[in-house]
Amino acid sequence: MCRGATPAEVELTEKDDVTAILVDDAKADEPAAYSRKPIITLCFAMFANSVALTNLFSYAGFMVLHYGLTEDETRVGFFAGWLLTSFMAGRLLSSFYYGALSDRVGRKVVIRIGLWSCVVFSIAFGFSPTFAIALAMRLGMGLFNGLTAVAKAAIPEIVPKGPAQQTAMGYVAGMWNAGMVVGPAAGGLLAERPVTGLFRRYPYALPNIFAAGLALVALLVVETWLPGKSSYARVAKDDADAAKGNDDGEPAPRGGACARVPHASWLPIGNYCLLSMFTIFFEDCYPLWLLTPRRAGGMGFAVDEIGTALAATAVFTVAYQFLIFPSISERLPPHVLFPTSAGLAALLIPVTVAITKMKPGAATWAALISHNVVYRCAVSNAYTAMFCCINNSCETGARGAVNGLAMSVASAFKAVGPTLGASLYAYGLDRAPSGGVGVLAVFSGAGAALGVTAVVACKFMGAEYDTPVD
Repeated sequence: MCRGATPAEVELTEKDDVTAILVDDAKADEPAAYSRKPIITLCFAMFANSVALTNLFSYAGFMVLHYGLTEDETRVGFFAGWLLTSFMAGRLLSSFYYGALSDRVGRKVVIRIGLWSCVVFSIAFGFSPTFAIALAMRLGMGLFNGLTAVAKAAIPEIVPKGPAQQTAMGYVAGMWNAGMVVGPAAGGLLAERPVTGLFRRYPYALPNIFAAGLALVALLVVETWLPGKSSYARVAKDDADAAKGNDDGEPAPRGGACARVPHASWLPIGNYCLLSMFTIFFEDCYPLWLLTPRRAGGMGFAVDEIGTALAATAVFTVAYQFLIFPSISERLPPHVLFPTSAGLAALLIPVTVAITKMKPGAATWAALISHNVVYRCAVSNAYTAMFCCINNSCETGARGAVNGLAMSVASAFKAVGPTLGASLYAYGLDRAPSGGVGVLAVFSGAGAALGVTAVVACKFMGAEYDTPVD
């Protein structure tokens, strides 16, 4: 109390202090302002990366026929899965190290390297003269591509805590999933075009040139809008603290990748791996199903029809991500959104076969596109929620390493998924070559496995994964 102050003045001063505290608290609760440009940049980088990865989905089976590995359309799955597996094998070997590198030198450097890998290896893959060289180019793209894990780790460093962070993660994950639709669509529309000269000899070069062009544009956007190391102040601080030791004066944990991953991170990482395996299992089988003759339980589409179907799906999927998902992210926290969305996707996988029973026509196309749109939106929701759970399970300084390890382990599952899916699909057609029984068995198995993943997450993942630990 000030000397000589009257009781009335003291009371007035105390009221002013309380008012100031309340105002400060209100300001603290307000969402912090942040720039949208880095989010847009990450979205575009993820989209370009996804297109480079997935544009071969729609023509992988035709590529196998082109290389003369088999002449039987029902057996192309035994070879087609290896094209995607080779990419995942490369990413398995390198993702953790790129994530840890981004914690030290900044996210932008690793994102830049990943986009350049899309440019160089996409063009090389498109002009591969043999199947062996094509596999090597996909392996190289995976080895030099740590973009996905690093982009996810950057979100919490750009966007403040709260619903805005999940929405931003939804945009980034949504653009990845949009790329998983646009990529195969572009592959279907651009592959095997009736051109002469060089592109007649290399009929799958055009979609890869398109993918490389997108990656180049993404590089320009990254250089213009994505901040460098200096913007990640919290990461730099945490790195310095880690080098000195923790608050108790103990040295930072050593012993490799696993030592840097907190126990709380392993559950979402495990669910992410299972989600990755079973969704990419279906993603790889889906174009093969579109290619499969109707007598065997498929749609009997040509490569351009596959591209058209997937292109139509892409339009609705992107619209959903930007117009509808933000309201969903505000209402459903990550630990609820994941099992709900994964469960819906699990139910939709075996339903795919029912479309084959419809007569060809507009109604069949409408059912095909509607089914695929709902499925992809559900998968996008599930990935978004799981990315948030992984980020929220660890501190900022370890986020790049945790996401890198998650991507490495998930890449092992993703490497198994396409090969297993394509091989089981081909095996199912061999065992039940007519009526669609083999296809139904394979899709039902994938749906059941994804459903179990949703149940496990619902039982063991709680609200502690909805907010960051720091």
